[in-house]
Amino acid sequence: MNNIVLLRRLLILICFISIAGCQGVKSRVSPISLWSVQSDNSHIYLLGSMHALTPDFYPLYEEFDKAFEQADTLVVEVNLNAISEQEISIKLQQMGTYQTGSLQENISPETLDLLKDYLNNTGQQLSAYNNLRPWFISLQISMQLLSSAGYDPELGIDQHYLYKAIGKKEILELETFGEQMHILASDPAEIQDLSLRASLQEVDRTSSDLARLIAAWQKGDEDEIFRIATRPIRRYPALEVQLNRLIDARNMKMVDKIRQYLDRPGTYLVIVGALHMGGKNGIINLLRQDFEVIQQERHVFP
Repeated sequence: MNNIVLLRRLLILICFISIAGCQGVKSRVSPISLWSVQSDNSHIYLLGSMHALTPDFYPLYEEFDKAFEQADTLVVEVNLNAISEQEISIKLQQMGTYQTGSLQENISPETLDLLKDYLNNTGQQLSAYNNLRPWFISLQISMQLLSSAGYDPELGIDQHYLYKAIGKKEILELETFGEQMHILASDPAEIQDLSLRASLQEVDRTSSDLARLIAAWQKGDEDEIFRIATRPIRRYPALEVQLNRLIDARNMKMVDKIRQYLDRPGTYLVIVGALHMGGKNGIINLLRQDFEVIQQERHVFP
Protein backbone atom coordinates (compact mmCIF):
# COMPACT_ATOMS: atom_id res chain seq x y z
CA MET A 1 0.00 0.00 0.00
CA ASN A 2 1.73 3.21 -1.04
CA ASN A 3 0.62 6.38 -2.74
CA ILE A 4 2.83 5.83 -5.78
CA VAL A 5 1.93 2.25 -6.17
CA LEU A 6 -1.92 3.13 -6.04
CA LEU A 7 -1.80 4.96 -9.45
CA ARG A 8 -1.70 2.25 -12.00
CA ARG A 9 -4.07 -0.55 -12.99
CA LEU A 10 -4.96 -2.80 -15.80
CA LEU A 11 -6.71 -5.40 -17.59
CA ILE A 12 -7.92 -7.75 -20.17
CA LEU A 13 -10.62 -10.40 -19.90
CA ILE A 14 -9.29 -13.93 -20.17
CA CYS A 15 -10.85 -15.96 -22.90
CA PHE A 16 -11.12 -19.68 -22.12
CA ILE A 17 -10.80 -21.77 -25.25
CA SER A 18 -11.03 -25.55 -25.24
CA ILE A 19 -8.27 -27.68 -26.69
CA ALA A 20 -10.61 -28.98 -29.37
CA GLY A 21 -11.60 -25.48 -30.34
CA CYS A 22 -7.96 -24.44 -30.62
CA GLN A 23 -6.92 -27.03 -33.14
CA GLY A 24 -5.62 -25.33 -36.24
CA VAL A 25 -5.71 -21.89 -34.60
CA LYS A 26 -2.36 -20.16 -34.35
CA SER A 27 -1.49 -18.46 -31.08
CA ARG A 28 1.28 -16.23 -29.85
CA VAL A 29 2.85 -16.18 -26.42
CA SER A 30 2.79 -13.03 -24.35
CA PRO A 31 4.82 -12.34 -21.17
CA ILE A 32 2.78 -11.73 -18.03
CA SER A 33 3.57 -10.23 -14.61
CA LEU A 34 4.45 -13.60 -13.14
CA TRP A 35 7.97 -14.93 -12.59
CA SER A 36 9.41 -18.19 -11.33
CA VAL A 37 12.52 -18.69 -9.17
CA GLN A 38 13.83 -22.04 -8.00
CA SER A 39 16.50 -23.20 -5.60
CA ASP A 40 17.49 -26.66 -4.41
CA ASN A 41 14.93 -26.33 -1.64
CA SER A 42 12.02 -24.30 -2.90
CA HIS A 43 10.02 -22.90 -5.79
CA ILE A 44 8.82 -19.31 -5.66
CA TYR A 45 6.32 -17.58 -7.93
CA LEU A 46 6.49 -13.77 -7.98
CA LEU A 47 3.28 -12.03 -9.01
CA GLY A 48 3.19 -8.31 -9.82
CA SER A 49 -0.05 -7.18 -8.21
CA MET A 50 -2.53 -4.46 -8.98
CA HIS A 51 -3.91 -3.30 -5.63
CA ALA A 52 -7.25 -2.10 -7.04
CA LEU A 53 -9.14 -3.49 -10.04
CA THR A 54 -12.44 -3.37 -11.87
CA PRO A 55 -14.90 -6.30 -11.86
CA ASP A 56 -14.25 -7.10 -15.52
CA PHE A 57 -10.69 -7.99 -14.59
CA TYR A 58 -12.02 -11.34 -13.43
CA PRO A 59 -11.48 -14.21 -13.97
CA LEU A 60 -7.74 -13.66 -13.59
CA TYR A 61 -5.18 -15.25 -15.86
CA GLU A 62 -5.22 -19.01 -15.60
CA GLU A 63 -1.47 -18.93 -14.96
CA PHE A 64 -2.03 -16.86 -11.80
CA ASP A 65 -4.55 -19.37 -10.50
CA LYS A 66 -2.23 -22.29 -11.23
CA ALA A 67 0.58 -20.62 -9.30
CA PHE A 68 -1.79 -20.09 -6.37
CA GLU A 69 -2.99 -23.68 -6.42
CA GLN A 70 0.58 -25.04 -6.51
CA ALA A 71 1.75 -22.85 -3.61
CA ASP A 72 1.84 -24.14 -0.05
CA THR A 73 2.28 -20.59 1.25
CA LEU A 74 0.90 -17.22 0.17
CA VAL A 75 3.15 -14.22 0.86
CA VAL A 76 1.81 -10.65 0.60
CA GLU A 77 3.14 -7.22 1.45
CA VAL A 78 0.73 -6.86 4.39
CA ASN A 79 -2.21 -9.03 5.39
CA LEU A 80 -4.79 -6.35 6.17
CA ASN A 81 -7.36 -9.07 6.88
CA ALA A 82 -5.41 -9.88 10.06
CA ILE A 83 -5.63 -6.30 11.37
CA SER A 84 -8.67 -4.92 13.14
CA GLU A 85 -10.40 -1.81 11.86
CA GLN A 86 -9.76 -0.23 15.26
CA GLU A 87 -6.00 -0.76 14.94
CA ILE A 88 -6.01 0.74 11.44
CA SER A 89 -8.06 3.70 12.62
CA ILE A 90 -5.74 4.37 15.56
CA LYS A 91 -2.62 4.23 13.39
CA LEU A 92 -4.10 6.56 10.80
CA GLN A 93 -5.18 8.97 13.52
CA GLN A 94 -1.72 8.97 15.06
CA MET A 95 0.29 9.24 11.85
CA GLY A 96 -2.09 10.81 9.34
CA THR A 97 -3.39 13.80 11.27
CA TYR A 98 -1.97 16.88 13.00
CA GLN A 99 -2.16 16.71 16.76
CA THR A 100 -1.44 20.44 16.84
CA GLY A 101 -1.64 22.98 14.05
CA SER A 102 -3.37 22.47 10.70
CA LEU A 103 -2.72 21.65 7.07
CA GLN A 104 -2.86 25.29 5.99
CA GLU A 105 -0.03 26.08 8.39
CA ASN A 106 2.16 23.29 7.04
CA ILE A 107 1.98 23.40 3.24
CA SER A 108 3.08 25.95 0.69
CA PRO A 109 0.61 28.47 -0.81
CA GLU A 110 1.11 26.86 -4.24
CA THR A 111 0.15 23.41 -2.96
CA LEU A 112 -2.78 24.84 -1.00
CA ASP A 113 -4.15 26.59 -4.11
CA LEU A 114 -3.90 23.37 -6.12
CA LEU A 115 -5.68 21.46 -3.37
CA LYS A 116 -8.47 24.04 -3.20
CA ASP A 117 -8.95 23.79 -6.97
CA TYR A 118 -9.13 19.99 -6.81
CA LEU A 119 -11.61 20.04 -3.92
CA ASN A 120 -13.80 22.64 -5.64
CA ASN A 121 -13.84 20.56 -8.83
CA THR A 122 -14.83 17.43 -6.91
CA GLY A 123 -17.42 19.08 -4.65
CA GLN A 124 -15.44 18.73 -1.43
CA GLN A 125 -14.68 21.10 1.42
CA LEU A 126 -11.20 22.07 2.59
CA SER A 127 -12.40 21.88 6.18
CA ALA A 128 -12.66 18.09 5.84
CA TYR A 129 -8.91 17.94 5.13
CA ASN A 130 -7.52 20.65 7.37
CA ASN A 131 -6.21 18.31 10.07
CA LEU A 132 -4.83 15.70 7.64
CA ARG A 133 -1.13 15.46 6.83
CA PRO A 134 -0.10 15.84 3.17
CA TRP A 135 0.95 12.19 2.74
CA PHE A 136 -2.50 11.04 3.86
CA ILE A 137 -4.22 13.52 1.55
CA SER A 138 -2.14 12.22 -1.37
CA LEU A 139 -3.35 8.72 -0.56
CA GLN A 140 -6.96 9.89 -0.30
CA ILE A 141 -6.78 11.63 -3.67
CA SER A 142 -5.27 8.56 -5.32
CA MET A 143 -8.08 6.40 -3.98
CA GLN A 144 -10.71 8.90 -5.11
CA LEU A 145 -9.31 8.96 -8.63
CA LEU A 146 -9.21 5.18 -8.80
CA SER A 147 -12.72 4.88 -7.39
CA SER A 148 -14.11 7.36 -9.91
CA ALA A 149 -12.60 5.19 -12.67
CA GLY A 150 -14.31 2.10 -11.24
CA TYR A 151 -11.33 0.54 -9.46
CA ASP A 152 -11.93 -1.14 -6.10
CA PRO A 153 -9.21 -2.21 -3.59
CA GLU A 154 -11.43 -5.12 -2.59
CA LEU A 155 -10.87 -6.46 -6.12
CA GLY A 156 -7.09 -6.14 -5.97
CA ILE A 157 -5.09 -9.26 -6.86
CA ASP A 158 -3.49 -9.61 -3.43
CA GLN A 159 -6.84 -9.25 -1.70
CA HIS A 160 -8.43 -11.79 -4.07
CA TYR A 161 -5.88 -14.46 -3.24
CA LEU A 162 -5.86 -13.59 0.46
CA TYR A 163 -9.56 -14.42 0.59
CA LYS A 164 -8.96 -17.69 -1.26
CA ALA A 165 -6.08 -18.68 1.05
CA ILE A 166 -7.99 -18.36 4.33
CA GLY A 167 -8.04 -21.74 6.05
CA LYS A 168 -6.24 -23.41 3.13
CA LYS A 169 -2.69 -22.02 3.02
CA GLU A 170 -0.16 -20.49 5.32
CA ILE A 171 -0.14 -16.70 4.94
CA LEU A 172 3.04 -14.70 5.51
CA GLU A 173 3.84 -10.97 5.30
CA LEU A 174 6.87 -9.19 3.88
CA GLU A 175 6.10 -6.11 6.00
CA THR A 176 3.84 -5.10 8.87
CA PHE A 177 1.09 -2.50 8.73
CA GLY A 178 2.97 -0.39 11.27
CA GLU A 179 6.12 -0.47 9.13
CA GLN A 180 4.20 0.69 6.08
CA MET A 181 2.54 3.51 7.98
CA HIS A 182 5.91 4.65 9.32
CA ILE A 183 7.41 4.69 5.82
CA LEU A 184 4.49 6.68 4.41
CA ALA A 185 4.33 9.18 7.26
CA SER A 186 7.98 9.86 8.02
CA ASP A 187 8.95 12.02 5.04
CA PRO A 188 10.03 15.55 6.03
CA ALA A 189 7.32 18.21 5.78
CA GLU A 190 8.81 19.75 2.63
CA ILE A 191 8.86 16.38 0.83
CA GLN A 192 5.27 15.65 1.83
CA ASP A 193 4.28 19.08 0.52
CA LEU A 194 6.11 18.53 -2.77
CA SER A 195 4.68 15.03 -3.19
CA LEU A 196 1.12 16.31 -2.68
CA ARG A 197 1.75 19.13 -5.14
CA ALA A 198 3.03 16.67 -7.75
CA SER A 199 -0.01 14.44 -7.20
CA LEU A 200 -2.38 17.35 -7.71
CA GLN A 201 -0.57 18.47 -10.85
CA GLU A 202 -0.87 14.94 -12.27
CA VAL A 203 -4.65 14.63 -11.72
CA ASP A 204 -5.54 15.43 -15.33
CA ARG A 205 -3.16 12.72 -16.55
CA THR A 206 -4.76 9.95 -14.52
CA SER A 207 -6.81 8.44 -17.36
CA SER A 208 -3.94 8.43 -19.85
CA ASP A 209 -1.51 7.07 -17.25
CA LEU A 210 -3.91 4.27 -16.36
CA ALA A 211 -4.22 3.32 -20.03
CA ARG A 212 -0.43 3.23 -20.43
CA LEU A 213 0.01 1.26 -17.23
CA ILE A 214 -2.63 -1.23 -18.28
CA ALA A 215 -0.86 -1.73 -21.60
CA ALA A 216 2.49 -2.22 -19.86
CA TRP A 217 1.01 -4.67 -17.36
CA GLN A 218 -0.63 -6.66 -20.14
CA LYS A 219 2.79 -7.08 -21.74
CA GLY A 220 4.44 -8.00 -18.45
CA ASP A 221 6.71 -4.99 -18.90
CA GLU A 222 7.67 -4.21 -15.31
CA ASP A 223 10.32 -1.68 -16.35
CA GLU A 224 7.78 0.37 -18.31
CA ILE A 225 5.44 0.32 -15.31
CA PHE A 226 8.27 1.70 -13.21
CA ARG A 227 9.07 4.43 -15.76
CA ILE A 228 5.46 5.59 -16.01
CA ALA A 229 4.82 5.58 -12.27
CA THR A 230 7.99 7.46 -11.40
CA ARG A 231 7.68 10.15 -14.09
CA PRO A 232 6.99 12.98 -11.56
CA ILE A 233 10.53 12.54 -10.23
CA ARG A 234 11.90 13.82 -13.53
CA ARG A 235 9.96 17.02 -12.89
CA TYR A 236 10.79 17.13 -9.18
CA PRO A 237 14.21 15.49 -8.58
CA ALA A 238 13.86 16.15 -4.84
CA LEU A 239 11.24 13.37 -4.75
CA GLU A 240 13.94 10.80 -5.51
CA VAL A 241 14.58 10.66 -1.77
CA GLN A 242 10.98 9.59 -1.29
CA LEU A 243 11.28 7.00 -4.07
CA ASN A 244 14.34 5.50 -2.42
CA ARG A 245 12.44 5.07 0.85
CA LEU A 246 9.10 3.98 -0.60
CA ILE A 247 10.43 1.62 -3.24
CA ASP A 248 14.17 0.90 -3.35
CA ALA A 249 14.81 0.41 0.37
CA ARG A 250 11.69 -1.71 0.73
CA ASN A 251 12.68 -3.82 -2.27
CA MET A 252 15.97 -4.68 -0.58
CA LYS A 253 14.19 -5.82 2.59
CA MET A 254 11.58 -7.77 0.62
CA VAL A 255 14.28 -9.57 -1.36
CA ASP A 256 16.08 -10.47 1.88
CA LYS A 257 12.92 -12.27 3.02
CA ILE A 258 12.39 -13.91 -0.37
CA ARG A 259 15.95 -15.24 -0.20
CA GLN A 260 15.07 -16.80 3.16
CA TYR A 261 12.10 -18.57 1.55
CA LEU A 262 14.46 -19.92 -1.11
CA ASP A 263 16.40 -21.63 1.69
CA ARG A 264 13.29 -23.37 2.98
CA PRO A 265 11.44 -26.31 1.44
CA GLY A 266 8.10 -25.60 -0.18
CA THR A 267 6.33 -23.65 -2.89
CA TYR A 268 5.52 -19.99 -2.34
CA LEU A 269 3.39 -17.44 -4.19
CA VAL A 270 4.75 -13.97 -3.39
CA ILE A 271 2.38 -11.17 -4.39
CA VAL A 272 3.87 -7.68 -4.43
CA GLY A 273 2.78 -4.43 -6.08
CA ALA A 274 3.87 -4.42 -9.75
CA LEU A 275 5.86 -1.21 -9.22
CA HIS A 276 8.26 -3.12 -6.96
CA MET A 277 9.16 -5.56 -9.73
CA GLY A 278 10.72 -3.15 -12.26
CA GLY A 279 13.64 -0.73 -12.42
CA LYS A 280 17.31 -1.36 -11.79
CA ASN A 281 16.63 -1.78 -8.07
CA GLY A 282 13.46 -3.79 -8.57
CA ILE A 283 12.84 -7.18 -7.03
CA ILE A 284 13.40 -9.01 -10.33
CA ASN A 285 16.81 -7.47 -10.96
CA LEU A 286 17.91 -7.93 -7.35
CA LEU A 287 17.06 -11.62 -7.40
CA ARG A 288 18.76 -12.09 -10.76
CA GLN A 289 22.06 -11.28 -9.08
CA ASP A 290 22.02 -14.79 -7.56
CA PHE A 291 19.19 -16.74 -9.18
CA GLU A 292 17.68 -17.49 -12.55
CA VAL A 293 14.36 -15.63 -12.71
CA ILE A 294 12.08 -16.85 -15.49
CA GLN A 295 9.15 -14.73 -16.68
CA GLN A 296 6.01 -16.72 -17.33
CA GLU A 297 3.96 -16.50 -20.52
CA ARG A 298 0.42 -17.12 -21.66
CA HIS A 299 -0.97 -18.14 -25.02
CA VAL A 300 -2.98 -15.41 -26.73
CA PHE A 301 -5.37 -16.47 -29.46
CA PRO A 302 -6.56 -14.15 -32.25
